[in-house]
Amino acid sequence: MQCPAHTNRHGSSPIGPVAQSEGHKAALPDKVYVTRRDATRRRLINESEIEKEANEFGFIVQELSSIPLWHQIAIARHAHTIIGPHGAGLSHSVFAKPGSKIVELLPIRDGTYQPRLNFIRLSHIKGHQHVVWYENQKIGFDPWSINLDEWKQFMKKQNILR
Repeated sequence: MQCPAHTNRHGSSPIGPVAQSEGHKAALPDKVYVTRRDATRRRLINESEIEKEANEFGFIVQELSSIPLWHQIAIARHAHTIIGPHGAGLSHSVFAKPGSKIVELLPIRDGTYQPRLNFIRLSHIKGHQHVVWYENQKIGFDPWSINLDEWKQFMKKQNILR
């Protein structure tokens, strides 16, 4: 069977998700906050406040689980800064361009939640700038929160919120 020039045998475009998103008029922000508001584990209980602050500095909040995969990839590929709590949403940073800034928000608990290095390693391999905000958490408490004032100061010092 012969396929049209713009599609492969599976009907998808070989020109990539960014081009596909342009054809669909999908938004591709430069600065993205990947939310985990739909998560059942490691819920960030003051995430709406974090989202509001990020939005005030030009970040577009994206709930990646609610949009098609090609759009998720296109968003990550286009963005030059991606912020998000540790979780599956940050795995899209594999598609980000070298030099992109990835900001991981990570809950840490002595003896239980040890630092996870998977996204740091991925960023190193892909040539990203990786910044981690570690937030100490209470043992035996799955939902977590971020000290908003300290986080804002840190993010401004890192030239992320400007």
